[in-house]
Amino acid sequence: LEKARNVEDDMLALDIAFMLINESEEAFQYEDDSDGFVGFWISDIHDFIGEIITDNCDSDRDTKVKIFDRLMEEIKNKSIRSGNDYQFYLFDLCAELADIEELRYRLRERIETIIEKNSVDSLNRYYNERFLELILQMIVDYESEEEALKFTEEHLSYSTFRTILI
Repeated sequence: LEKARNVEDDMLALDIAFMLINESEEAFQYEDDSDGFVGFWISDIHDFIGEIITDNCDSDRDTKVKIFDRLMEEIKNKSIRSGNDYQFYLFDLCAELADIEELRYRLRERIETIIEKNSVDSLNRYYNERFLELILQMIVDYESEEEALKFTEEHLSYSTFRTILI
């Protein structure tokens, strides 16, 4: 991780971080982590990935698209499993780069596909709600207040959206 922090190329640093995350998650399944070491390690890597994204929020369009594509690739390489906070974290990071309309569209399309797949299982309702909240946040950030209100009203079956409307 320290070597990744010292790399000048953000794409290479991101690739190293993803490799570390994937190896650490695999180790996490086989190791006794009662002392929390592996969990803290994974948290440090998440923080590092977040730093890379934050540092590039004001970058040029091409850089943002490259980073966004790499995040989406990482999402695609992982199956969306119920309870996988790492997936939500990656989607949140994508949203940070979504000031470009094309990226917002792609992100929303991917999220809506997941929501549709999750809809067949009522156990995924909580995760769908989290995804819908992310879509709403993008609408609030980049679209009109009317669009946000309309989206909220369309999802009143979720308690979060009822609370927002109130």
